[in-house]
Amino acid sequence: MVLNDFLAILDKVKKRGKAYEAMCPAHDDKKPSLSISEGEDGRILVHCHAGCSLEDILAALSLDARDLFSDNGPRPNNEPFNTYNYVNADNKLLYQVCRFPNKKFVQRRPDGYGGWEWNLKGLERVPYNLPVIRQAINASETIYICEGEKDCNRLSAIGLAATTNSGGAGKWTDKLSAYFKGANVLIIPDNDQTGKDHAMEVAKSLDGVAASIKILELPNLPEKGDISDWLKAGHGKEDLKNLAEGKGVLCTTPINTPCTQTTETSPLVLRPWSEVLSESVEDREWSVHGMLPKTGLAILGGWAKEGKSTLAIHLCRSIAQGKPFLSRETEKTPAIYVNYEMPEDYRAELMAASDVPDGAYWLDRPRHVLSIETVRRIIKQADSDHGLLVIDTFRGAFRLVGDSENQVGGSGVIVRDLQKVAIETGWLILLLHHKNKSGRLSGTGDFQAAADVIMLWKRPNPAEPGALEVEGRMAPIEPLAVKLTLGGAEYLGDAKDTILAEDMKQVLEGLTDDPAPAAEVAEALQMPAGSVRVYLGRLYRDGKIERSGSGKRGNPYLYFKTNDVESVQSVKDRVVQNTENKTPGEAQEERMSLDEFKQACISEFDAEEIPKEAPF
Repeated sequence: MVLNDFLAILDKVKKRGKAYEAMCPAHDDKKPSLSISEGEDGRILVHCHAGCSLEDILAALSLDARDLFSDNGPRPNNEPFNTYNYVNADNKLLYQVCRFPNKKFVQRRPDGYGGWEWNLKGLERVPYNLPVIRQAINASETIYICEGEKDCNRLSAIGLAATTNSGGAGKWTDKLSAYFKGANVLIIPDNDQTGKDHAMEVAKSLDGVAASIKILELPNLPEKGDISDWLKAGHGKEDLKNLAEGKGVLCTTPINTPCTQTTETSPLVLRPWSEVLSESVEDREWSVHGMLPKTGLAILGGWAKEGKSTLAIHLCRSIAQGKPFLSRETEKTPAIYVNYEMPEDYRAELMAASDVPDGAYWLDRPRHVLSIETVRRIIKQADSDHGLLVIDTFRGAFRLVGDSENQVGGSGVIVRDLQKVAIETGWLILLLHHKNKSGRLSGTGDFQAAADVIMLWKRPNPAEPGALEVEGRMAPIEPLAVKLTLGGAEYLGDAKDTILAEDMKQVLEGLTDDPAPAAEVAEALQMPAGSVRVYLGRLYRDGKIERSGSGKRGNPYLYFKTNDVESVQSVKDRVVQNTENKTPGEAQEERMSLDEFKQACISEFDAEEIPKEAPF
């Protein structure tokens, strides 16, 4: 018997370092007290911390001592009351999953002599109901993936092609995904966190293989309920198909990835650069001139409670009226705001604070997870060739749980599908999203790469102007200083000084009475080390902080607060005020030269320090 097979017949198994813990089957265990590990010779080592003997543990599992050696399989004394056959494409039996009392599952395979080998060592796993799956894929029918063989059999009984993997949740592999090339897949998770995580793992594994992928969370399921429970409650085949197709109550999260192994062929035509350059190129069309394109995908990121939703509402109002936004011309089109986050009382206050345009629409907290097909339906209802669709927020609308937005696959695939919808419909789709601790968008590179424009909003103090950074392949512009109120968003000019003042404030707030090198301060604040060194040097020259050390190798400068430190707010106010009161020529003269900047960046390691009177 191998270790994995032994663990499969235990309850509440958790990995602890190189070992495992589980509920002891020999006594009424309230919390896991059984330790399991593997010896150097492959033996399974078992110990109950409550004092149960090895004989009692093995007896409770219908095993004997021989089963703990790797060259044997588990040989239960009693017969399974359910067996599930896993067969190859020719319907030949490869192995079985056997269910014993107390939901114990063991796997076995024919030994070639009329008996069984109670392990699958070296045997390639296949999807359950493989021949049926092959036929369904060829007929372009939907494949339903469940979490257990029992659920698959219930779906097969009502005429649907269903499959699963042996071993339960968390055991899906990329090798299994290879069987679903070009398939339309619908994944139905059990109603618990383990089931939802398993569904996301399966979807990510199928990404780029299946033609389309959806995750369907069934409505009104009890905790830990499954598709079998849903069918027992009186639902049927048509109810399930309606949910899958988005009819009635829609609760699907589509992955909808195009199959990379397409059978379509198109001619490849190489064209010389001179021919491409000679073609006329129309002027780019804008929703907000020079900032947001008329068609495409944009993301507005910001921390919670800093006003990104308020900024997006003012954007909708401006576009619906065709009035300037942040002093930039707009194209008048319908604007739709899909809200999953804004409270109703604040929404009403914000809407009433200014004009209520005819072309602005609202969809408040749709009941279930937003789907790509629902996005298409929302845009279609507006009946316009162009428009703005705001989704607040991306995470809430598509119900991204845990760390799923930071993992390759899930969030990036959804964003790419939204970009495709934007191109198909001629609309601009704007996603509101949260920033991480470092001030950048949460999510993986493929998630951010799909966006045409990324806007980052920063306004820690509601009483002060904020800074809007705009970047992307269509609209690289300088950061904007914006005064944001309930009544509108006012452009104040270049935000570089606002950003600098905010960063200086953040560095000063991050210092303590304990001396620390610049690198340590930068790591704690998750800011670039070079920038932090420059900020610390400026604060020191201004007499706002102290430092010790010589700046030589082995003895770097250590920075700490002074006893009579100026408030962080007054530091910020002074930085902004000093800059505002200077002419462009004076500001240029006070900027650091290249040599001064280099010296500041290496000051922690250089024997020669920057004099306090050096210009900044």
